Amino acid sequence: MLRQKLGFSQRALAQKAGTSHPSIGSLERSQGHVNTLYVVLPALGIRPGLSVSKARSKIAGRQATGSDKQRKLLEQFIRRLGSQQYLPKRELSKVLSEQDFEEIEDRWENRKQFKADQLERPGELDRYMSMLRKADLLNGQLGRFSEKHRDDPRKFSAVERMANRVDGAYEEALECLQETLEQRVDLEAHFDRPIRFEPGHEPGINADGMPRWWRSKSHYVLKREIGIGSKRDVQLEMLTEKLEQLNEPNQPALDKDALNERLIRLRRQNSRI
Repeated sequence: MLRQKLGFSQRALAQKAGTSHPSIGSLERSQGHVNTLYVVLPALGIRPGLSVSKARSKIAGRQATGSDKQRKLLEQFIRRLGSQQYLPKRELSKVLSEQDFEEIEDRWENRKQFKADQLERPGELDRYMSMLRKADLLNGQLGRFSEKHRDDPRKFSAVERMANRVDGAYEEALECLQETLEQRVDLEAHFDRPIRFEPGHEPGINADGMPRWWRSKSHYVLKREIGIGSKRDVQLEMLTEKLEQLNEPNQPALDKDALNERLIRLRRQNSRI
């Protein structure tokens, strides 16, 4: 409907045209008087007597002007937020609706809850962590034993047997982890590094290569920054999505499942190096 495309409510259009609210409703139900139509058309930017093609061109031009203004505001706000400036709600409301603000609050609460959840290790990881501790214990014993007998050739076969036990223990732990992540892929975010099991990208079967809980003392933890960002980051994310939608108007909106999947990806990004 033309009125809606131009951003007018029935009440706002009636006020601009100098007529009554019910008169607008009657026109839209094809029951209004022709005189009312001649009052309303100028309020919509259409001069009575214009051809249909010219009227459509005028409307398209007005919409393009509005889109350009919206795009410039979005780009300006993105730059300001990107430079850590504060933007009050009254400014953001020029490009964001109340529904957008509610979505920002939901995303922020989800991220805070995710951070809180990370502080407690999920019970599903207990078996893997127990197997990993056992493998680490065997690895420590191997290190001490091999250091003590490094110059004794008679102990080489014993060292080799111990090394095989260590490798076997780490391998069993890794198989356990793979089975766990196949059932709950979101648990990957609780580790100190991204985890992949594709050929050529598997974790190493050794103390350094094994994934560990993100609160461990592994050097991977020391190299990364774990965080959820700030509420400003969520606002920036929303503005960027708005600009993308404006630049690609035919792009379908993300459904709920797609938004949840995107949130999972962002959570993982915030938990990695």
